[in-house]
Amino acid sequence: KQWYQRRVRGVKFLWEVYRHVLDILKNNNKVEKLYQDIAQMAFNFCIKYERKAEFRKLSDSVRNHLNLVIKHSHQTNSVNLNDPVSLQLHLDTRLHQLDCAININLWQEAIKTIHDIHSLMQLRDR
Repeated sequence: KQWYQRRVRGVKFLWEVYRHVLDILKNNNKVEKLYQDIAQMAFNFCIKYERKAEFRKLSDSVRNHLNLVIKHSHQTNSVNLNDPVSLQLHLDTRLHQLDCAININLWQEAIKTIHDIHSLMQLRDR
């Protein structure tokens, strides 16, 4: 029983770390690759520990962070989605998110992610 309680606390702690780190790194072009890597690690965490509720929250957070990137694109050191490398990083993360959503049968999240990918593709085609 103690082992299980420690494991649950560890999983909750790791989830909070992912959430906070992503929130800190969300719109800074200096750490953009790190943000995308950690987002993918967080999606993998949700798969490994079968955390569907956390997956939904993570998807919403990443979606909100993208909206903030678009809204504050004029600020110094903000992520520039007109840069093909930045846009590709976002697309790669969304494709990974889609794979994970399908993997754990979260079809609504998969559909939302497809819409996100479509929106990013439209930015690329401008």
